[in-house]
Amino acid sequence: MTATTLGLRQCIGSRYRLEVPPIKRVTPQHTVAMDNYLWDRCLRIARIRRETLSEVIRRALVRYETRYRHLLAED
Repeated sequence: MTATTLGLRQCIGSRYRLEVPPIKRVTPQHTVAMDNYLWDRCLRIARIRRETLSEVIRRALVRYETRYRHLLAED
């Protein structure tokens, strides 16, 4: 890669810098509000199970949508 395609990333609180390629997301990113206690506990569980919280949340939303999709059905 050329220098023009690399982005400069700096570790907050340090002078360490690294040139890395920009990240392209395949799916859009969303933000949710959640209390820290629940997030931290779920993150620990997900790490033990070698999963990401994105995977856990996605599965939960798919189950939710499957259960309630009849509410979206048009008559």
